[in-house]
Amino acid sequence: MPRVQVQMLEDADAVVKAAELLRQSADAMQDRRQQAFDSGAITAPQARKNVLEENNLRIHISEMLLRAIKLVVDGAGPSQSDLEGAIEKANEEIRKIEQVRQALRIFASVLNLATAILGRDPVSIIDALSAVKKHSGAV
Repeated sequence: MPRVQVQMLEDADAVVKAAELLRQSADAMQDRRQQAFDSGAITAPQARKNVLEENNLRIHISEMLLRAIKLVVDGAGPSQSDLEGAIEKANEEIRKIEQVRQALRIFASVLNLATAILGRDPVSIIDALSAVKKHSGAV
């Protein structure tokens, strides 16, 4: 007896395609059953048995579609962590940019203080000292 090797469906698209083929088979089963019952070729107990077989097939189709969803969600896991990592790196860069902006504010206020000192204007010196204090976070 030849050995049949079964390939596991590990790809979501392959699982969906297989489920679609099974759905088409279940639909055809339903149509043939209805035609056979209407023509009297099968009895009510035979039709009920066929309905149970069709329902079992549809249950398997649902399980396959759930597996496909799981494969997609599991595949999104690394992408989600990559996205979170990229967001964290972006936030870190934003923090660095904000630190540079703060340093530029302090530098500008120190330049204003130097200008006020050179101009020997007491009001400008006091204003410039206030700005240095404000931008440097000094108390």
